[in-house]
Amino acid sequence: MKSRWFDACKTEGKAKLEGYDKLPYLRLLAEFGDGEELQISVRKRKRTRSTKANAYYWGVVVTTMAKELGYADKDELHDALVSKFRPLPADPVTGLMRRESTREMSTDEFASYASEVRIWAEADLGFHFPEHEIDS
Repeated sequence: MKSRWFDACKTEGKAKLEGYDKLPYLRLLAEFGDGEELQISVRKRKRTRSTKANAYYWGVVVTTMAKELGYADKDELHDALVSKFRPLPADPVTGLMRRESTREMSTDEFASYASEVRIWAEADLGFHFPEHEIDS
């Protein structure tokens, strides 16, 4: 079962689904059987990283570093960077190392992470990146 997101906002005391198209919603509900209990969750929307910040991080910072450091795969470098700057405690059951997902970061969290990577690469590795704001 694939879940589906519907964006909503509250204006003048009334809830409104953004870009709401009734058919996908009804199709999703039709996948469940009669009398089947469903759970609907409503939470405040979290702003994720901006397209501009993502493009700068991947297109300038990661691409430049991967090329200079000899990484054939930019994703491998990205994984190493996130593991360095956003590690999570080891899995208590397996002992495997974990890292935070940048996909789930808010705009501010991603901007902070990308800035830390850029500052470290410039200070410790001697990289020089073009100036660019990494925020929203």
